[in-house]
Amino acid sequence: MSYAEISFEEKRFDWEIWCEETNDLKNPDYPELVHNRCLRFDRIKALEPMDGLWREEGLDFLKVYLHFYRGMVKAYERRQKDISEEGQVIADVRQVVWRVSHPFWLIREVFRYGEDCVIVSRDSVRDRFQQKLIALCRQYNLEIRD
Repeated sequence: MSYAEISFEEKRFDWEIWCEETNDLKNPDYPELVHNRCLRFDRIKALEPMDGLWREEGLDFLKVYLHFYRGMVKAYERRQKDISEEGQVIADVRQVVWRVSHPFWLIREVFRYGEDCVIVSRDSVRDRFQQKLIALCRQYNLEIRD
């Protein structure tokens, strides 16, 4: 490990780390984030010091572009991980760019916003969200037409 930061997601603290060891990941979904790991504090059993330099850049991340609609245009509150938030609301849409180190958390948050939020780009993240939606619809026996 050569970088670490504490994050708070869904009522618990996690330790987000950047590490050089990536051999345990056989087919990473996001190759750009292969060095990032997210560890739950309550599951860490031991830590060992290591020699080396700390990485100054921090975690690797993706820029993910989101559009907020309807009530979220005004209700959206800027997050610490936001890269930018367009000051203007264009055609009743608030445009926000998030710095995403673990798409898992982004997808869970977008689900919370429901129809008032759309992942506009990073196609890989948008595709993953669509896969999750399709799986959810199938679980509830809703017909999906491809």
